[in-house]
Amino acid sequence: MDIRRFSNVFPLVLVFALAFVSCAEKSRIEEFKLTSFGWVIENIPADYYTGSTFRSARLNVWLKYEGTIDASDIKSARVYLPDSESYWTLHPENGELNVNNRVLGGWTRWYLTENNHAIPIGTMRAVVELTDGTVSSISRLIPAPGSLETGAAVTTHTENSILHATGSAPLVKRAAVVGGSIAVSAGTLSVDFSVNDDLVYNGFLWLYNASDEYIGHSRYFRDAASGAFDADMFAADPVFNGNSIRIALRDSAVTADDTVYMEEGMPFADIAKFRIVLMDGAQYGLSADGRVMYDCRSLSELSVFEAP
Repeated sequence: MDIRRFSNVFPLVLVFALAFVSCAEKSRIEEFKLTSFGWVIENIPADYYTGSTFRSARLNVWLKYEGTIDASDIKSARVYLPDSESYWTLHPENGELNVNNRVLGGWTRWYLTENNHAIPIGTMRAVVELTDGTVSSISRLIPAPGSLETGAAVTTHTENSILHATGSAPLVKRAAVVGGSIAVSAGTLSVDFSVNDDLVYNGFLWLYNASDEYIGHSRYFRDAASGAFDADMFAADPVFNGNSIRIALRDSAVTADDTVYMEEGMPFADIAKFRIVLMDGAQYGLSADGRVMYDCRSLSELSVFEAP
C-alpha cells in the first residue's frame, strides 16, 4: 500500500475532529442558563456549627440551571448582596454543584462578617460565568420572614442580634426545649417546648443517636394537603405564644400509625437526642403539589431524651 495516497487525508480528518469537538463544546456551553433561585435563611444555635465565632444567621441558596456543565466549566459563581458589589462565592469544586439535578449551591450557610446575627434581605443577584465566557444571571427578591415583601427592612436578624439596622425584621425564633422522653418498648416519644413567635407556622423534629449522628425525623406539624395541625402529634392545635407545647410521636414498628421516619437501617431504639426545627410559611398557604414551602427556619439546641 502506498501510504502517500493518504498523506493529505489525516490533516483533514484531524481538522474535522477538532472542529466537531469545538462545536459540540460550544453547543453544550451555550445551552447553560440559570432558571430559578431558591433560598432558606436559618437561625442556628451555638452548638450546631463549629467555629471560633458564633454566627446564628445563615443564608443558603440553590440555583437551578439548564444545560450540561461540570465544575471545570465554571469560572465563577457569585450571589451579590442587595444594592451592593459585595458577594458570596459558590464553590462547585467543593460539592456545591449537583450535575444530576442541575443545581448550584445547597446548604451554603453564608454569613455576614460585619454582623454575625443578621442577613441582608431585598433583591439578590446570582451571576455565573463559564470558562468560555458565557454569563448567566438571575435576580430574586428575598423578603422578610413570614412575608412576601421586605417592607422597610434591609436585614433580618436572630434573637442574638444586639446591633442591627433600624426596622430589621426578626427571624423565626429558636425553640426553648422543656424536656423530652422516649419509651423504646412502647415505640413512643414526646417533646415539650415553648416559643413566643407569631412567625412560626410549621415545624418538625430531627432525631439523633447517642453519637450525635442524624438518624431520622418526624412528620411536619401540619398536613401538607389540608394545612391542619397533625392530630396524631398534638392533643390540641399548638399556639406559639410562649406556653409549653407537647409533641407526641409513634414508631410504626410498634404502633399502627407512624409519625417517625428513620433513616434506612436505623432502629427506633437508637434515638437518643433531638432538635426542634421551626419554620415560617403562612405567607405561601397550601401548595397545589403538596410541597411544604417556607423561607426561614430555626434550629433548637441538641437535647437528650430521658426515660419516662
